[in-house]
Amino acid sequence: MKLFRINIISFRNWIMHLFLCLLIIFDLRTYLVTGSGISIITSGLIFFYLVCYLYLCVLYPKIYIRFFDVIVFLFLCIYGARVYVNIYIDGIYNTIFENNITYIVYFFLLAALPYQACRRIPFSKIHIETLLVILFVFYFLALIYSFSNVMTSIAMKTYVGNEGRFEANAMLDTIGYGHLGLTLVLISFSLLICHHKKLIIGILGGLGILCGALSIILANSRSPMLALLVCLIIIFSNRISFRLLLLISILVSLFVIYIDEINIFFQEVFKSQFIDRFLTIFKGDGNGMSGRNIYYNQGWAIFSDNPLLGQSFLLTSGDIKGDYVHNSFLESLMAGGLLGGILYIIMTLWGVTCSYKLINNRSRYIFFALFFIQMLTYSLFSRSFIALPLYWVSLSSVFSIYQLEYGKS
Repeated sequence: MKLFRINIISFRNWIMHLFLCLLIIFDLRTYLVTGSGISIITSGLIFFYLVCYLYLCVLYPKIYIRFFDVIVFLFLCIYGARVYVNIYIDGIYNTIFENNITYIVYFFLLAALPYQACRRIPFSKIHIETLLVILFVFYFLALIYSFSNVMTSIAMKTYVGNEGRFEANAMLDTIGYGHLGLTLVLISFSLLICHHKKLIIGILGGLGILCGALSIILANSRSPMLALLVCLIIIFSNRISFRLLLLISILVSLFVIYIDEINIFFQEVFKSQFIDRFLTIFKGDGNGMSGRNIYYNQGWAIFSDNPLLGQSFLLTSGDIKGDYVHNSFLESLMAGGLLGGILYIIMTLWGVTCSYKLINNRSRYIFFALFFIQMLTYSLFSRSFIALPLYWVSLSSVFSIYQLEYGKS
């Protein structure tokens, strides 16, 4: 009887680890198959998410509802209502999905469900080191596989992407590829924090950081570069010593001195405009924004037409009609008006505050804090609330972990 009980507990923990792992590796599904097969994999994952969520509801029927949960619930209600009204009542033109029902399914199963599920997961029972190792294996193998695609395209001069911006494959764009590389960097860094005394972890962590950094360079997208920069600033903000300051000064000086040589190296070896793209982060003139300024201007115009209630979660005119705005803050204003924007700001500030404290205190859950910073940056440059489940996973996880470590019962 005791052995049976232990097996049941092990099974429950195994399911929770598997569920959390499959949530975080959602975008890796693009490496499994190509073409129409991706829809089958996506549908299978979503079905598994739903089953696991229902299982968690049975295991933990009651959860503590915090003020933050109310804020997120209100935001999701406003945003979900806007999606339904735009798609089924207004009948606005849309280009993201072929079937209208997909918008509703994605809202419930890739936005609302991931948040609710991660709020039910008891992170005190999650073995974070095991989870990080599993995630490391998945991301490392996926990105190693992607290198063959990129190297082949360089050798054959048939670039998968444009202007030296490479995609992992035909199903994953440059910004998504770059963020997968950054996620591997964060996983590797978190492993080093958890197992800094183990040589094998040090070697694997170093390889993971190099592999992830190379993917960021090949993707040549500014969003993961900026997210990495923000994470580094937060990590070192309260730990600036003379040695660290000296090391940073030396590295920055070498980068500035040899910037032309570095630029030539990336252009000749990888056909990459990495340095030029990186430097545009620090420019304030809006040049080199990949057309984002057009999206932002139209998104702001949609909000300005109806600032109280919002008007549409998709763009409604011009060549970009039917697309999303590529910015989560603008999307919250477009879909929910001032109230939606205010709720989004509260969610963001709360998430950043929780993440900062977890990072600053070197929490064993530091990966989730860094992951939220990454996903927040990602959402400000691309995707939509219904097409970025990892944003909701990271937001919910950070808040749950913060409550676990610093909150009151």
